[in-house]
Amino acid sequence: MIGSVDGYQIFRQKMDDCWIVLMINANLCPENRVKKENLMITSIIPGPKEPKHFNSFMHPIVNELKDLESMLSFLLF
Repeated sequence: MIGSVDGYQIFRQKMDDCWIVLMINANLCPENRVKKENLMITSIIPGPKEPKHFNSFMHPIVNELKDLESMLSFLLF
């Protein structure tokens, strides 16, 4: 998994932004991994400015990825 975070202006007034947390499957070939149907939006963080405590938004995502990893390692071994 490749994680990406980027700010996005929703309206033309440039007053309100949101932050999108995106996951990309690195196991796909480079041509396919960035196609719209293969991108996974895990969070949309509302503005109007960038989050002050960004880790508080990432904490649930990281915990979920850890749970998935432990389930996979249990199933594989």
